[in-house]
Amino acid sequence: MNNKRKRSNPDLNLCLKTPIDQEESSNKLLTLDEAMDFELKHVNVDPNVDVKKLRRTISNRLSAQRARNKRVECIAELEKKVKSLEGRIAFDAPEIENEKDKYKMLKLEGNMNGYCTGQWASKIRPSSLVEIEENKLELRRLKELPKALEKEHDSRSISLFEIERQDYNSNDESESAAGMDMDQSIDQYLNLDAINFYPPKND
Repeated sequence: MNNKRKRSNPDLNLCLKTPIDQEESSNKLLTLDEAMDFELKHVNVDPNVDVKKLRRTISNRLSAQRARNKRVECIAELEKKVKSLEGRIAFDAPEIENEKDKYKMLKLEGNMNGYCTGQWASKIRPSSLVEIEENKLELRRLKELPKALEKEHDSRSISLFEIERQDYNSNDESESAAGMDMDQSIDQYLNLDAINFYPPKND
């Protein structure tokens, strides 16, 4: 009951509102000690007022004021961003419309080209299509021809090398055999020990 009576005291309400109202008008947030000092010095405070309760009440009001100031700053920042975006939209709007017109023209041109291509393709004779496919195959064959010739040349080179190597080996073997026969003939011819130059004497 006593607390309710103290809260309903008009002098207390008057003294609590005065410094905060002045703070809002000056847009300068006071600290708790500054608000208490201003309250006690410049406002007719009831001598029987509870100082702790007064301090707590002023602290709550200061917190509420901080929240209001922060909300106001956020709103001002958002309004500034909105104005900036509106200016950008106003600046880019003509360019966007121009790009849309270009897109429509390109789309229309693409549709016309597709229609003309379809008409041209429908007029091509089947024989022409066959000729085109044959030309593609011939072009592919001509592109692969150098590789085939290179492979054939490499295989021929290897075959000629093998033939020459075999001929060389066979000639070498023949020459070796002939040399051996000649050596044997020479050995037989020079075998002087087997020949008796002096006939035996008759006693």
